[in-house]
Amino acid sequence: FIHGGGGFGNQEQQYYSQNNAVVQGGSLKITARCQDYEGHQFTSAKLTTHHLADWGPGHRVDVRAKLPQGKGTWPAIWMLSTDSVYGQWPASGEIDIMEAVGCTRDKIYGTIHTGRYNHMKNTEKYNTMSLAVGDWHTYSLVWEDYELRWYVDGVEYHK
Repeated sequence: FIHGGGGFGNQEQQYYSQNNAVVQGGSLKITARCQDYEGHQFTSAKLTTHHLADWGPGHRVDVRAKLPQGKGTWPAIWMLSTDSVYGQWPASGEIDIMEAVGCTRDKIYGTIHTGRYNHMKNTEKYNTMSLAVGDWHTYSLVWEDYELRWYVDGVEYHK
């Protein structure tokens, strides 16, 4: 779990606490709450596998998720490099397996960010898919030696 607030480089308004996550019926449930805590008006949960697990070429990552909806939400399933060998973000890369920006209703993004390809330069590499984000879906990334492929419910929508 990540504990703390302070924006994490994205001006995030919530304080992250493990009190907002529970495993119930075989599913991880993350709850955002409107509550004053540590100088923040909202709380949520943020989990990490940093130094616990690594993925790379030859791996497939599948995540089954039902996402929150609405303006102000930004659920995401993403990967950063374990070690920032090429420098700070975005130089060492980020792979968004799934990102749903609350102001773009019923749309998910699959994106890769690097020093060369990122939103600050308007050069990021992404594609989108329209779907009901409030329903259960399986979001997948297949990482081959020379290619990344994004899927939703087995349907490829980006590579």
